[in-house]
Order: sequence, then C-alpha cells, then structure tokens
Amino acid sequence: MPHVLVQEKTIECDYKENLCGVLLKTFVEIVCCGILYS
Repeated sequence: MPHVLVQEKTIECDYKENLCGVLLKTFVEIVCCGILYS
C-alpha cells in the first residue's frame, strides 16, 4: 500500500470518503483512495 500517496491525497480523499464509508475513514482512505487515485 502506497501510504505516502494516501497521505498526500488526504485532502482529495476527504470528500471521497463519504462515498466509500465514513465509519472506517482511515482504512477507507487507504483502500478507496488507493483505488480511486491509482
């Protein structure tokens, strides 16, 4: 998992998390954002 990439995309993924799941924000950012911004 490109943790650094996720960290840099935190702001962009912040509004995307609502589409993936709010409860698992941190985990979701790694998974969903990792897929959306691959």
